[in-house]
Amino acid sequence: MRRSPANEEGGLATIELALTMGMLLLLALGAFEYGMFFGQAQDVASASREGARTAASAGDAPTADCLVLEAASGALFGTTGGTVAQITIRKANVSGAPLQQRFRPSVAADDPLLLECSGGWFKIENNWPAASRDDEGVDRDWVEVRIDYEHDWITNFLWFSGSTQFAEETTMHMPPNG
Repeated sequence: MRRSPANEEGGLATIELALTMGMLLLLALGAFEYGMFFGQAQDVASASREGARTAASAGDAPTADCLVLEAASGALFGTTGGTVAQITIRKANVSGAPLQQRFRPSVAADDPLLLECSGGWFKIENNWPAASRDDEGVDRDWVEVRIDYEHDWITNFLWFSGSTQFAEETTMHMPPNG
């Protein structure tokens, strides 16, 4: 019994379709995952800018850190698929040890007496309090806000599993007080 060439080509077309669809699926999932990652990175960069703007304008106000944390986390309100690992408010200088305030979101195990800003943030490091920030004269401080963010991969397909951490930071000059 002889086979017809049409039957042989039909089997070959099925194999080609399976190989092509597998590659297209991999390409589509990669584009989706990287698209979500880069979109989230843009949201975090925007939140960093919002935090730095707020830090520069708040200057040495006693509630400056809470205002920065509220502005930065508020700018990320609609972002899904990740969490803020920490926010750092730093004096941008070129010499010496960094002067900074570092915060992370509070967790249930935190001592409520150590929480900041209505209980939403835990202070990790405290060596640049708002009262020591210079927002007067010509030698005003430069302030930097850095957001460390944990991005969760959505599909968990192949190497897109678990999470990855990245950071965005913005530096601004404090405007003159008054």
